[in-house]
Amino acid sequence: MSAAGLVGLLYGLREAGYTRLAGIDAYLPADICYPNGLTIQRRSLAELDDARQWDLIMFNHSFEHMDDQEEVLRLAASLLTSDGVCLLRMPTVSSYAWRTYGVHWVGVDAPRHLYIHSLESITLLAERAGLVLVETRYDSFELQFIGSEQYQRDIPLLSQQSYLRNPQNAIFSPEQIEEFRRRSARLNALRQGDSAAFYLRKAF
Repeated sequence: MSAAGLVGLLYGLREAGYTRLAGIDAYLPADICYPNGLTIQRRSLAELDDARQWDLIMFNHSFEHMDDQEEVLRLAASLLTSDGVCLLRMPTVSSYAWRTYGVHWVGVDAPRHLYIHSLESITLLAERAGLVLVETRYDSFELQFIGSEQYQRDIPLLSQQSYLRNPQNAIFSPEQIEEFRRRSARLNALRQGDSAAFYLRKAF
């Protein structure tokens, strides 16, 4: 996830009383330390200077940006407790949006996204890393339609015509946006949303 998103998630957990937390981001300019004791470290998973085992390791829309994915998952597996969970949240081509929009699908996001997985490929990758996929929850939202429809019309996400930047000048009506939200919810229920949370556990 972005540095801001990572901070918001971990800060909230710290405020709720969780103390065994670690946040890492290899692209931070420097470590960030907060008054409540939370620290976000500038390092990769391989550089995590911690011998502890973890109940949860989360890659929140960051895994698709990583090149050596099998090695990353092997390392994550080695850091998990025996009943720990590795959670991958990311776009997936096992989706209505990919089949409908193809290269115009907003989830492609080339060249920032290096790999976009299907349900089958993430299952195989997990197995090669000593993990097993135990659950998948689809969590897409209306961006799959907003961004993809704009890309088909050559409207970048951050242009002045984009709904994300300038809703009042966008090509969509409020009724269309609401319909995109309803369709996204239906696709999640049908396991056809364009993003998902993949829950992995150690294989025994």
